[in-house]
Amino acid sequence: MPGSRNIDGPTSRHRREGGAALVEVALSLPIFIALLGLLIDGSFYLFARETMGALVGEGVRAASIARDEPTADRQAVQAMFERSAGMPGVTVERVVVYEASELGAPPSAHCRDGRPSDRPGERCNVYSGSDLDRNSELRSCVEAAPWCPGDRSADQLIGVFVRVRYEPLTGLIPLHGVFEDHVVGPIEADVEQRGAP
Repeated sequence: MPGSRNIDGPTSRHRREGGAALVEVALSLPIFIALLGLLIDGSFYLFARETMGALVGEGVRAASIARDEPTADRQAVQAMFERSAGMPGVTVERVVVYEASELGAPPSAHCRDGRPSDRPGERCNVYSGSDLDRNSELRSCVEAAPWCPGDRSADQLIGVFVRVRYEPLTGLIPLHGVFEDHVVGPIEADVEQRGAP
């Protein structure tokens, strides 16, 4: 009919299609955001788990080289802090520097649970809380850290145990975790003991 309007014309159809697209985006956006959160948090979670060995390896290497220096444990903790700086969401909760009986030997349950010991075969220093503050002075040869670096020798094995907590960055996916790892190495011999000039 001349003069009558078609309400189902092209303009009305575009509005309905545009509205349908908006509904589709509104329904799929939360799924996309959740998948993005899973990708981000999952990646950092796996990164934290996989780099634990390198983190503890840095600590045992520093403690091994520092051997009997009074700051040996501080150097081990500092090396691990420097390595963990590139690990988002990771908080170091406890570091144990211990005398190991053999390569690969874990610390005793006593030490792992956070209780220092000066008993033969279980000697360890435990650092947690404020001890792990980058600016704190770690004190060895005290009740909290009875295994004095001065008592260490090149015929011993030194181990470093670390416990870290991972908190997700986005919080969209609950990937919380606590990781523990340890590495054991020989205490480096003094330069004079190795026969160097």
